[in-house]
Amino acid sequence: MIDFTMLPRRLSMPDDGDAAAIPHKISNKTPLIDSVERYQDPSLLDSYCNYIEVKFHSHQPFGGIIDYLAMKNGGNPIKAGIISVHGNSFTKNYERVYQNIVDRSWSGYWCSSNEQNSYLCFDFLSHKVHLTHYTIKTYNGQRNWRHLKSWALEGSNDDDWKEIHRVKKSGLLNGPSKISTFPVKNAGSYKSIRIRITGHNYFGDNHLFLSGIEFFGQYY
Repeated sequence: MIDFTMLPRRLSMPDDGDAAAIPHKISNKTPLIDSVERYQDPSLLDSYCNYIEVKFHSHQPFGGIIDYLAMKNGGNPIKAGIISVHGNSFTKNYERVYQNIVDRSWSGYWCSSNEQNSYLCFDFLSHKVHLTHYTIKTYNGQRNWRHLKSWALEGSNDDDWKEIHRVKKSGLLNGPSKISTFPVKNAGSYKSIRIRITGHNYFGDNHLFLSGIEFFGQYY
């Protein structure tokens, strides 16, 4: 069951909505787009702060921090133990597909239980991220099925969750395998990032369905 005893604190921000979001072409499969050379550019590394900055480019919606970690470590960062993922999965079978969420060739989906505040959490373990954008890919269900409609992106360093972005009644992900990128302002630096539903999906229940996610910004 989900622990609702500590709901995230807002940072005095209004609903961000999807006005600044960037929709992308629909694809059932989203392969790795970037080349390894992109992440070997010395300009990405700040020698004083010792972080990598992966900037968002509209033609590379999945060329972010997770993609960088996959290329740096020669494979899936969840399998490599660099990122840990958990959520309120619908069944044990969906716990087994956590690693696929960051596999760009995957055409399946992860599904949560039908509970309020359903969520999926990404823990960067000994590292932190400071986000500027994030990309979501919904599953291949038809329009007005269980696609995300209202949600919050939250960050934490100690299980005290802080809301860093909120979208309310967005239609950008209402359709099969739709992809959109959302900008984040003043996100702060966090060890864990989670996406949490704040209202019903387009089908009218509380299942959270995802086929892919990516984060952009600084990785410490």
